Amino acid sequence: MKIIACLVGITLLLAGCSGSKANTSTAAATAAAKVAPTPTSTPSPSPTVWTMKEAGSKYLALVTPGNALTKQANALKPDDFSGWKTISMKITNADDTLARGLTNGLWPAPVRAKIDLMTPLVLKERVIWQAMAATTSMSALDSAAVGLDQVNTEATAAATAVRIALGLPSN
Repeated sequence: MKIIACLVGITLLLAGCSGSKANTSTAAATAAAKVAPTPTSTPSPSPTVWTMKEAGSKYLALVTPGNALTKQANALKPDDFSGWKTISMKITNADDTLARGLTNGLWPAPVRAKIDLMTPLVLKERVIWQAMAATTSMSALDSAAVGLDQVNTEATAAATAVRIALGLPSN
């Protein structure tokens, strides 16, 4: 937005230097601006923090797709390379959506700090899933998955803390 404003400002400055017609137009525009009243805009109110009930609903809506995909991943056979690549990309996308929702949410104060602890873990998990999705062999996928169990354990603990803070069941 600032770049567009700068470009418009530079364009207006250049128009004022391009000859007598531009100077006449600029003078007329300046005179018209002095006569025309400047409309005032009412500032929009800043968004309010969600209630605990709203936050609980928003949280569940954010985590449900990823939880469903995790159940699908748990049902895959260990040697189903195509299935693992597909689910890895789907979970990567779900983690993108989850991280954005966690970051941009209007979380109540008792939950915000727990969300802030959970978000980096979601992003760490996302990096691993994305690396798994980009592999070209089962052995490469297995190598890319190193560390996923540890991150999942940490993310699950953080998610449980959020659920408890929101008064939701822990699983």
